[in-house]
Amino acid sequence: MGNTPPGEPANTDPRKDGTAARRAGPSSAHDLSAAGWGLSALGRGEHDRRAPATQGEAFRAESHGNGGGDASFLAAALEPLLRQACEDRLSEVRWFRSAWQAGGASTGLATFALDDGTTTEVVVKLPVGPTEYRWTTALGGMPHVSEHVVDGPLDGEETGRVEVCASCACAMGPTPRVYAAGTCIGGYDLAWLVMERFEGDPLSRHLSREAFEDLLNAAAEWYAAAQLVRLPENAAPPLTKDWRGLIERSASIVDNGALDDEERWHDATHAVLGLLPRILGVWESRPINTWCHGDLHPGNAMRRAGAWWYAGHMTPTRTRTGENAAGPGDSESRAQPDPIHGAARGGASPGGCTLIDLALVHPGHWVEDAVYLERLYWGRSDLLEGVRPVPFLAQARRERGMSSPEDYTLLANIRRVLMAACVPNFLKHEGHPRYVSAALDVLERLLPVVRSRVR
Repeated sequence: MGNTPPGEPANTDPRKDGTAARRAGPSSAHDLSAAGWGLSALGRGEHDRRAPATQGEAFRAESHGNGGGDASFLAAALEPLLRQACEDRLSEVRWFRSAWQAGGASTGLATFALDDGTTTEVVVKLPVGPTEYRWTTALGGMPHVSEHVVDGPLDGEETGRVEVCASCACAMGPTPRVYAAGTCIGGYDLAWLVMERFEGDPLSRHLSREAFEDLLNAAAEWYAAAQLVRLPENAAPPLTKDWRGLIERSASIVDNGALDDEERWHDATHAVLGLLPRILGVWESRPINTWCHGDLHPGNAMRRAGAWWYAGHMTPTRTRTGENAAGPGDSESRAQPDPIHGAARGGASPGGCTLIDLALVHPGHWVEDAVYLERLYWGRSDLLEGVRPVPFLAQARRERGMSSPEDYTLLANIRRVLMAACVPNFLKHEGHPRYVSAALDVLERLLPVVRSRVR
């Protein structure tokens, strides 16, 4: 994935990244091209719904050998120690680097021997940052990691830990199954993962109404599973963004004539600045009630063919809404008792999605994920095929027992205004005229609505 998500200041939070495993942020090119107007889309047809390679490609890409620079060289050099740490269950690893990898991480493909004598295809990733390591292992079936999901760098209790879990009967949830993981190798403090490999393409390759609905259902499953590991209310509070600084810079860029519709942008950005103390008062007092994925888009979701969903004691469901998606939709429950885990498991369904890339997980409010996804398709909302991420995700959460008594519609509108007002800051990534025009439309449409609702 690229460096920083376009227009998303939240992803600059250092507590959400690795150190040596500095993640390569969401794919700006993918996110924009999936919506039909981004960097890679400029030379493609208006109706080309394909997206370029994303992180999901790592789960199905062919090996390009052990080349790829210093990172792959280090990974190959550590491979014998890695295989030893995995109790010799790991086969030879085919290391490669993809276009989305901008940092020092390496990814490889291999097989892993299970307790029943069979082997399964896996992805090997090293190094990974603390957030990605903790959450991937905690929800991926490792028996002890879920006891220690905290904030900040890996601490003394985690340092030196290596776990191998080769049972083929372990429950599989809304994130990749982890077969082995550790926080050191060969004397280096490098966290690493051996995890489930998915066949096929990420959802971004085949955008459809069902794809977006399944992505949002997977997000709701993630919220339900994550809060069983650790309550977001007990986490360190999220960092406050410098919204005023970002929007003041937007206004300056506009006043320097960098955009069409300069007068409209001038009026809109200055109106946001005048309203900012009131809307930030509401936004910064929002309930911190969710472990946000932080990078929710179709390139970060893949289908687990024929697998069971597991979400603790929550009942897996698949929300389906009508064309307007404004109210409760019909839900098809696939739950059945699980005698092993004492919990509900969903049936094998081609609709089940798994979220990947947990490097930006952070405590927040769920509308952050919903508006982030929606924002990527400003200007190409037709690709959503009528799916409205905010009300859809609210309904999916309710069906899993997670209520939202707060005025989430107001919070979503405030978030939209803040994000739209930041667009001039990111013209290098978000400068397609159709998207910029859509962001301006969002500002002009929602500013009167928000102004009437905040004091």
